[in-house]
Amino acid sequence: MLFCLLLNRRRRPSPIPATLTPLRAGWSPKILGESLALSLLICKGLRLGQGTGIPYFYLTLLDPTPRDLQKDSRCSLTVSEFPLGTCSGIDPENPTCSKLTLTGKMEALNMSGPVADFASQALFSKHSEMMDWPTDHNFQFFKLNIENIFLIDWFGGPKPLSVAEYLQPGRLVLSS
Repeated sequence: MLFCLLLNRRRRPSPIPATLTPLRAGWSPKILGESLALSLLICKGLRLGQGTGIPYFYLTLLDPTPRDLQKDSRCSLTVSEFPLGTCSGIDPENPTCSKLTLTGKMEALNMSGPVADFASQALFSKHSEMMDWPTDHNFQFFKLNIENIFLIDWFGGPKPLSVAEYLQPGRLVLSS
C-alpha cells in the first residue's frame, strides 16, 4: 500500500485530502455498536486509490454483532493512522496521529443485487480466503451508510467535514 501523503507531513497541519487518503486506504478498524467492539476485515473499493470511501463488510449472522445491528443499525467505525506506522513513534492518542470516525447505519445488502456484487468483488479481491468460508455460517454483505464524520488530525478539535466532502477527498472544501 502507498501512504506517501503521510510520510513527510507529520508534526504540522495538513489539508484534509492528505489525511483522508491513507486513512481510507489502509484502515484496520474497530466497529462499535451500543457497547461492543469487533475487529473485522472491510473494503472500500477494488484497487488502492480507487476506493469509494464507503465501508463494506462480510459478516456471519452466527456472530451477535450483525444480529444486534439488524435490530438497531446505528454504529460507528473508527480508524487510526497509528497502524500505518506513520505516526513517528508518538502516542496513538496524540492529536497529530489522525483518527477518523464514521457514524451511520449498517445496512444488510441484498445478496443478489449490484451493490452486493460490488462488495463481493472488492472484498474478495483483497481477502480471497473469504470466498472459501463456510456457506452454512450465513455470511452476508453489509455496508455502512455514513451520516456523520469526525476527523482529528491536529490540535484544535475535529475538522468540519461533510459526508459529500469525505466521499470526494480530491475536491474537498472545508465546511464551516
